[in-house]
Amino acid sequence: MPSFDIVSEVDLQEARNAVDNASREVESRFDFRNVEASFELNDASKTIKVLSESDFQVNQLLDILRAKLLKRGIEGSSLDVPENIVHSGKTWFVEAKLKQGIESATQKKSSK
Repeated sequence: MPSFDIVSEVDLQEARNAVDNASREVESRFDFRNVEASFELNDASKTIKVLSESDFQVNQLLDILRAKLLKRGIEGSSLDVPENIVHSGKTWFVEAKLKQGIESATQKKSSK
């Protein structure tokens, strides 16, 4: 019986390109004019910080980011977004983590 290895890693260069494309789209969109909205990719911790002035706009930014990731060949399920959006001063943000690898429970199911 042949064996195979499952690799589930996100290409950080493609993620960086998707974040740059999403940032460019936000700069050109009318509903984000004069609004502090940004994406920040942290290569070391493999997280993307999504920042805006309201929780609704953070959700819009996440939708834009997911679309850009999908265009670059990164599945939306590889982005682990926490349920709660953090409010700090006049900004709202969420720190989404890029999943690297497969959890052991999922791995055991696929090997059976």
